[in-house]
Amino acid sequence: PRVRTIFQQIEMHASATPEKPAILLPDRMITYKMLVDGVASVQRALLTLHLDREKPIGIAIDSPARHLIFILALMKS
Repeated sequence: PRVRTIFQQIEMHASATPEKPAILLPDRMITYKMLVDGVASVQRALLTLHLDREKPIGIAIDSPARHLIFILALMKS
């Protein structure tokens, strides 16, 4: 059996069932499509900043949903 990364799994689900819940939080639901779109958006934003991998940065995130999306984007990068 072929081993897939978490991102490949998410993208596969987003392609097959984009409106299916990927993350359920007390106050909202994030679909697979929303998750993939959010990760791509964060990755594009990070690329435009031209950050130095050797220098620390601070990031303020105002919601658990955005926190999860941001962490996935960093992991994928």
